[in-house]
Amino acid sequence: MGDIKYTVLPLAVLDSAKVYFEDFVTKYQLSDYQKATISKYTYHAPDGLDFTPKSIVIAAWDGKASREPIAAEALLKGMGAKFHDMPWMPKKHLAARSGMGKYGKNNLVCFDDWGSYGRIGTYFTDIEPPSNYIWQDTEIMDFCATCGKCDACPGKNFRDDRFLAYAEGCINIGKEAKVCSLCIEVCPFNQKEN
Repeated sequence: MGDIKYTVLPLAVLDSAKVYFEDFVTKYQLSDYQKATISKYTYHAPDGLDFTPKSIVIAAWDGKASREPIAAEALLKGMGAKFHDMPWMPKKHLAARSGMGKYGKNNLVCFDDWGSYGRIGTYFTDIEPPSNYIWQDTEIMDFCATCGKCDACPGKNFRDDRFLAYAEGCINIGKEAKVCSLCIEVCPFNQKEN
């Protein structure tokens, strides 16, 4: 399963993530879209699971190869783990803080192997969490500071008043089918041979 990256984290990191986003909402002037998205994040396992959650697994895979989490779930099954998919966890935040990738200017997490084409899955599991794990401040990729290629965004979501894109203006938001991925397609990090 070399096409899957994953990390196992203790449930306590969700408390940290919750505090981060509560602070984020009060500290920054957010759009209604951003507030609504953040309000959907979940930080605890649902009731009625047939196992006691002990950890969360953050899994990432090549999104160009598959948009579906089939390989990630096969990996968990192969490990003998019981798991429950949680699509409304703050996936990008968890992946970046666990050291799996770094944020790009386009608000996506960039992975060494797949660039910002990587997909992320989050799962409550019965896997025993490790005693030491990576939990770091999120980082922005260095070359994003001077690149500027994603400024070609047709929605004009890359502006001088802040470093990260205005994701709420992305014309893909709320669309099932791909409409625009220009910020991903022009990214030099995605063009490099991995």
